[in-house]
Amino acid sequence: DLVSVLYWGGGNKTHFLRLLNAARSTMSAASRASSPASVALDTDDRDDVVVGKKTTQRRFRLLDMMGLFAMSFCYGFIFSSVVTLVVPQEIQRMTQYKQSAWMSLVMGCGAISQLCSPIVGAWSDRLARRVSFIVYGTILCIFGVICFFIVRLSTSLLLLCTAHFITMVGLSVIYSMISALLNDCIHPEQVGTGSGTIAILGTLGSGSSYLMFAMDLPLEYTYTCYILTSVLCLGISVLFIPSNLDSLLAQSQQQLKRENKKGFPTAGALFLEAITLPSPSQYPDFFLACTSRMLFNTALAAQVYMAYFFRDVMMYKAPTQVVSLVAVMSLIGCTIAALPAGILSDRVGKKPVIYVGVAICVLALMLFLINTSKETFLLIGLLYGVGNIAYLSVDYAVGVASLPRLADSDPPTPIDAAKDLGIFSMSATLGSVVGQVLYGGILDIYSFDQDGVTRYTNIGFTAAFGTAGLFFILSGLSVRWIQCID
Repeated sequence: DLVSVLYWGGGNKTHFLRLLNAARSTMSAASRASSPASVALDTDDRDDVVVGKKTTQRRFRLLDMMGLFAMSFCYGFIFSSVVTLVVPQEIQRMTQYKQSAWMSLVMGCGAISQLCSPIVGAWSDRLARRVSFIVYGTILCIFGVICFFIVRLSTSLLLLCTAHFITMVGLSVIYSMISALLNDCIHPEQVGTGSGTIAILGTLGSGSSYLMFAMDLPLEYTYTCYILTSVLCLGISVLFIPSNLDSLLAQSQQQLKRENKKGFPTAGALFLEAITLPSPSQYPDFFLACTSRMLFNTALAAQVYMAYFFRDVMMYKAPTQVVSLVAVMSLIGCTIAALPAGILSDRVGKKPVIYVGVAICVLALMLFLINTSKETFLLIGLLYGVGNIAYLSVDYAVGVASLPRLADSDPPTPIDAAKDLGIFSMSATLGSVVGQVLYGGILDIYSFDQDGVTRYTNIGFTAAFGTAGLFFILSGLSVRWIQCID
């Protein structure tokens, strides 16, 4: 009846057809909005809609955003405790001599695995796939955890290096795709919130794993939880990733191929392209963002030797449990500050949040050196967590904002988002490796042997933590000259 009224009352067939086409378009849009596949994209009658016809970015509700980045919880749950607790505990079980040197070696093997981040990122960009690579990374991670089960039956440091390497490869792939999803899916005005969401999920994951160690659970139970968490988080993340993401990325890749007149590169060309840092002179913001991230993680690497500090300087009988408690307090601080820091950065700018975070981290390190009370160590850990997460919650947002982009596209399109974010990720790994080797060398200079066991002195830890504080300051200074953020 409505059609008849429009037709006969309109007095103009052309006008009628225009109205009919408009009605069809409106009904089609309403149908898409109500379909299950678009639940994560279009949330309600507010402005949670498409930014532009050719972009994959959307506005997300906080709950949907947490579902999208669920693998960040898995990453934090496994990565933090493996690096700071599992590997040191296994090395202590296998050998009593030069433990810091063996620690540097095992961590170095894990760091080499980070080279896969930009390679996988470039491959993912070219194939226009994200979900597949998240699944592949999870499978590799689970296989690495199974190898850790085998390590428990041996005293082979080579096997420990292998298990750590495979696990870190899987986690690197996951991390690369998490970073890519932040660029692919999140509206530019929500990038700070998205970055904070990633940080808080990673923090909650780390805290959960540290709680297991604080309860002194056997490693076999911990490894089982690693596997179950990986499967659960993968299922949640896949459920919230937009179903049409890969198809939209494929369209974007076709456009880039036409503009650059390039086909899919050979394996060798892809490898060289993946490990090549975008020109610092052409993209100085991205170079400075990577430099700041590298310096910050160089400073963070000092925490790897915290168990030896509590064992040899503070003379605690159960240093691993003390580290776990301090870490839990640190992660409580992270949980409190992560999301507010991300939201605040969207309103007042990224640089002020980073400056405050770096200052708090330096203060916490100074307090750590002069403190002698276990209870106070817990409070310092809380303070350190607030400063740490203030930087890390903005970290992802700075990386996305500084990505090399096509200047003549509308909106400006990242040239190789996942690949460049893989390089951004690898800069953190490079900083961690440099820091672990540097602090291990400093501690060895001031070490001594006691009954066949290598011990480390207060002077060595003072030098190591003081150096870490210097790297924190340099990290904050590097951000000052980044032009794409406030």
